[in-house]
Order: sequence, then C-alpha cells, then structure tokens
Amino acid sequence: MNADARNPHALPWFAASALLVYLGNYLIASQYPARAAGPFPEWAVAVDVFLLVPALYLLLVRPPLKKAVLAVFALLSFGVLAGAWIIPDGEKDAWRWLEQVRWGYLAALVIVQLTLLTTVLADIARARAAPNLETAVNAVILKRVKDAGIARLLQADARMWMYLFVHKQDRFQFTQPAFLGARHDANAANQLAFVVLVAAEIPIAHVLLHLYNPTLALVVSALSVYGLAFLYAEYRATLLRATTFEGDGLHIRSGVLGDVVVPYAAIASIENSNQRPRRAKHAMRFVGTASANLTLVLRDGAELQTLFGARRVERVHLAIDEPARFREALGSRTDG
Repeated sequence: MNADARNPHALPWFAASALLVYLGNYLIASQYPARAAGPFPEWAVAVDVFLLVPALYLLLVRPPLKKAVLAVFALLSFGVLAGAWIIPDGEKDAWRWLEQVRWGYLAALVIVQLTLLTTVLADIARARAAPNLETAVNAVILKRVKDAGIARLLQADARMWMYLFVHKQDRFQFTQPAFLGARHDANAANQLAFVVLVAAEIPIAHVLLHLYNPTLALVVSALSVYGLAFLYAEYRATLLRATTFEGDGLHIRSGVLGDVVVPYAAIASIENSNQRPRRAKHAMRFVGTASANLTLVLRDGAELQTLFGARRVERVHLAIDEPARFREALGSRTDG
C-alpha cells in the first residue's frame, strides 16, 4: 500500500519541517560573521540539506522505493541551490565546486530529455500509419525497457512531448468506446486560462529576479518554462486523451500523468457525484480542474498499477463528458 495514502498529512509536515531547516540555516549564516570568528562551517549546512532533509522525507512520507529515489535526487539537487542561497558568497569554498557539479548534472538532465525527445520524434515518424500515436509509442518503450516501473515513467515523459507538439486529433484515435473529460465544468478551458496566466507571469518574474540575482533568474525561468510546457501538454492531453473500455478493463487516461487500468472484476458499483473530491486514503482522482460527476467503487483489496507502482484503491473519481453513456457502457461489461 502506498505510504502517502496512509498519512495524507505527511507531505505537508515534511514541507514545513524542511522549510524550517532551510530558514534556520539562513538565519544562522546571516548572523555568523557578527557573532563568531573564523570561516563559516559549510559542513553544517551540508549535513542539514544533504542528510537531514532527505531523512525527514523518508521518515515522514515513507514513499515506495522508486519514488524515494527520485525524490531524494530532487532534494539533493535543491540542497545545492539552497546552500548557494544560505552561505554568504565570501564564505563559500567547497560549495563553489558543488555549484559547478550542479550545472553538470543539470546539463546531463537536459541531454536525457533531448535524447528522449529525439526518440519520441523518431517513433512518431515511424508510427505515421498507427491509428493512435500514444499506444504505438508506449509499445516501443515497453519493447526497449524491460523494467515495468521505469517504462511507465518514460511513457509519462514521452506523453508530455507528444501532446506538446502533436495537435492533430486524428493521430490519437480510439477503436473502443472513448470518453473525454474536457467539456465537463469547462475543464480544458480552465486549464488553458491557467496556462495563459503562467505564461504572462514568467517574463515579469524573470525581470524582478534578474535585479536580485541573474543566475537565479535564469535557473528559475528555465524551470518555469519547462513547467509551462508541461501545463500546456496537460491541457492538450485533456482535449485528446480518452478513457476507453478495453479487453483487460477500463483504461482511464487523464491529462499527461493519469494512466490506470481498472479490471472490470474489481468494480463493485458506480455512483453519481457532483462535487470536487478531496484527497483521501485509497482514493484516486482523475478530474483535472473539474468536479467529479462519477465515482467507481472498487471491491475490497483492489490494487491498481499507478505511475509509481501498485496502490490499494477503494474509490476512483472521474470527470466524464457523457456520464449517462459511460454508465451504460460500463454496465454492459460488469453486469453478471
């Protein structure tokens, strides 16, 4: 069972604890020259940002192994950036080397992304005749990558680039009964409005940050542009990715990341809904910016394969444009 589901408050507690660690180090570093003699102890900051903060994440959140590895890597990366902000420029010694290393692995990350993008574009070219580009690329990734967990992560990353650059609806055709969630509660329109707001804020934030620290402005703006690309891909995926009834079960597709197969035998009932579902134990939400209008109630002990591994699920909240037709299609596959 997913540890995050056991304690929904674990992540906020970790975020608050990490923030206190970072702010505490900043206050100590800012007062150190006036209250102590000798060079600033960089090792103390390193212990906190590289050991204490990741340890807090693992102890409080207790994520599955694959998610833990990714999260710790992200926290170590952020630790270098936080240390560069905490330690005064005149007191940096080893940290200057760490900052150079940071640029190295950021470059490596960019190379990995460009490699994946090139692979996706090549797969797109080879899969011109495929009725559904996403399923064709997924099949290519599964063929190349034997580990199912890594394959799921690569498929999610590939989906971002696909929906960012491929806008033709006829490239994502489904032969099975397909159901979108773009129109319900103006889901896609709300996402597009948010994309426009973020795009308008990036240049303003860049100029303001540039006045304070040009390097920081460059890093933050680059990450913001990447985030904007993801948000736009999410919007496009909401318009084009459909939930379908297939041979092995109900294949739920929502946005870029939502991709879950629910076996028909695991579905106990379906309920109408008219509210925005909250985060809850053993519940999954595929609603985007909309409210849920349908909820699948699963049988006891049901486990679904998610992006980060198996997870016990009791309820699945959905936003569907044609709920009546969806219920009819589901009923014909689960009755008897």
